[in-house]
Amino acid sequence: MKSIETPLLLITAFILILFISSVSAETVSKGTLCGYVNNTGKGFLCNNYNPKTGCPVGFTKVSISSFGGKYMHYHCKSNSISSTAPLGTMCGLANYNNYNGWSSPILCNGYYPNTSCPYGYISSSVQFTYSSTSDRQYSCIKNTAGAPIVSGMLCGRAIYNIQNGWSTSILCKGYDPRTTCPPGYYRKSIIHHGGVDTNYFCVFNINTCSNECISSGVKQCSGDYSQTCGNFDNDACLEWGKNNYCRYGCANVDCNSCIPATCESLKKKCGSWSDGCGKEIECNIPCSFNQRCNSSTGLCILNEYPDYSSNIIITEHRYDPVAMFGGWGQHLGHLVKTSDDELWFIDDTENNVSINPAIVYYKFENNEWVYIKESPTIGNVQQNLGSISVDNMIYSYGNDINNSKLEECSFDSKTYLGECKYLDFTINRSTNYIGAAVTKLGKKIVWWTQVIPGAGKFNYVYNLGNGWKMITGNVPGYNDAGYVTIDFEDESNFVMNAELLTGTPPKWNYFSAFGNGVLGNPINKWTIAPAFNGINAASPNDIWINPINKDIHAFSYTSSGTTYYYKKKNDSSYKPLYFFPHAYRLRVIDANNYLYVFYGDYDTGLKIIKIPKNDITNEIIFDNYETMIINLPPEYKSIVGIYPEKQCFQTANVTEVNLALVSNEKQNEVLHINVD
Repeated sequence: MKSIETPLLLITAFILILFISSVSAETVSKGTLCGYVNNTGKGFLCNNYNPKTGCPVGFTKVSISSFGGKYMHYHCKSNSISSTAPLGTMCGLANYNNYNGWSSPILCNGYYPNTSCPYGYISSSVQFTYSSTSDRQYSCIKNTAGAPIVSGMLCGRAIYNIQNGWSTSILCKGYDPRTTCPPGYYRKSIIHHGGVDTNYFCVFNINTCSNECISSGVKQCSGDYSQTCGNFDNDACLEWGKNNYCRYGCANVDCNSCIPATCESLKKKCGSWSDGCGKEIECNIPCSFNQRCNSSTGLCILNEYPDYSSNIIITEHRYDPVAMFGGWGQHLGHLVKTSDDELWFIDDTENNVSINPAIVYYKFENNEWVYIKESPTIGNVQQNLGSISVDNMIYSYGNDINNSKLEECSFDSKTYLGECKYLDFTINRSTNYIGAAVTKLGKKIVWWTQVIPGAGKFNYVYNLGNGWKMITGNVPGYNDAGYVTIDFEDESNFVMNAELLTGTPPKWNYFSAFGNGVLGNPINKWTIAPAFNGINAASPNDIWINPINKDIHAFSYTSSGTTYYYKKKNDSSYKPLYFFPHAYRLRVIDANNYLYVFYGDYDTGLKIIKIPKNDITNEIIFDNYETMIINLPPEYKSIVGIYPEKQCFQTANVTEVNLALVSNEKQNEVLHINVD
């Protein structure tokens, strides 16, 4: 009997060892990730389950956002301390961006996931595309039942976005990858979207095992849970488990009877604050590189631009509370400099949108604005006038709707003499949205649109120094082309950014569009600005032609107050490349070897980006430059009008950075800003 019994016991023991080994090889920690799909549900499955719609038993469907909440990442995560590792379990990660190349990878048992994987795992990828930018993420995915656990398996996930901060975290064994990982795991980050997002994971290290706690039965607080020390998994080490949820939070290993405040409930992102229960809490969401923590509010705020000055120009700025707000017609020239380096502001008068009875002139002298003169217009000028300066003369152009005439008002900045007269052209009563500009050598152009449903006209007159000539053009398929901004490529060629309109009130549709022109030729073709993330640009903000390589850089805003940035090179098409959130108004100024970008919206103040022009050889990567805020008076929190001194409005060189602002809070006031 003994000779038979001994082998039987050995065989039984061997089978038991195999069983234990098999169980060990098939278990994963709570929070381990399985499967991975993108917004469209494409990627790889978790045990034949698509994580966007469902997960196998023992796993929970989770999602995490990136790129400011626009894009989602879906996983199945283990929802118990120890559960079966299904097919699709993730190991290692590598990210490739078509602009920035490979990021530093997370290896899977020493293998690069984009090239090869250990036994029982296969390289798979998920594609993310954002306009012209795309990322592909590679991971080694378990594809063989019984494949062993290896170093590099991913547990938990958190994403930090440079504009929107942290996403909601997927925890790993109760630990938040934003800050720490459990014993046996190390914290690893990997960039996404060219550095816009940074992913954080807890990565399993099979060769490491150490006690998380000192003695079985000891308790601690972990967030809103009271935890007990013990051995709750398949290794030989102690860890925290038996999580007891505390309704009012946890302090000193026990559940609170007091309800402690949190950073979220206090609406704080940074700094130290009382939780109301006798303890201090640290709010540690990092501010981005161009922000600092406001110790009074606990919020991240933009760094302040250090060198600027401000002066009130006028407190009787023209606006109609019912029909015309104070930021109306920001495409028009108002702030111009004459050839003797004197800065002027030319404004309209009265508050009736249909009657503009006079022009008022203000001059900047001895660091303050001085009223000089008010000159009456002739006829009945509608809405606003557009002003330009040629040498020491200031010209303003308006539309006399009663007499169907184009009106020119001239003003000598030396003698303060001037007059208004009609140009020898008849314009239609349905004329609107006048604008004016001048080349560096003094060639003048004045344009307007004739509003005709579905068959609008776009006309202009120009003067090369030998008299005015008129050019007529069409806006086929659209009612009109209004609010035009312009920049000149040279003394003859120019590009316009306009708002095209279809429909009838109140169901109007707006489209930003670009038109190339040559002085003396009609503009009959308009190119609609491409949509960005499925949303159309509605109206122009500004346009700038790089004088070095002639690339066109355009800025157009949407109905939601976001501004899109477009670039066009030579005969290529316009490409949407970036968007500015909270940028209802945006203007650019080319001065002193820099391109200055100013933008603002309701409740966000005025922001500035200063970009060396030598850097602009292709598209502008705005995230490479610091966005700062200009600390304006509190009544200038909501910017509704930006009127810059620009080269297209004057023959004098732009040697300073000047702009005039109108706020929603004080629409009858204009504030002058000078930036160093």
